[in-house]
Amino acid sequence: MYLANLSYMLLEKYLGETVASGFVSRDKLNYRATEKGLDFLEKYKDFSSRYSKVSNELRKMQLEKESLEKLCVEPKRGRNNLRGRKD
Repeated sequence: MYLANLSYMLLEKYLGETVASGFVSRDKLNYRATEKGLDFLEKYKDFSSRYSKVSNELRKMQLEKESLEKLCVEPKRGRNNLRGRKD
């Protein structure tokens, strides 16, 4: 409870929900992860890792897209700009 920074009421609520969903079982003194709970944790860890990689890749692609879009914008006319110059 203290390590998770939860109040007693929230701890009871979340433990009740995990027991009701079959992720955790309870005997007289202890709570234990069930096979279903361990399977969920393993799958969630895999999902979370893949999701993180995809999110990072999407951020990189967004930055690349923005860089490419900036290159497509016509630059401001200056002394060194030969565009629009008629010879």
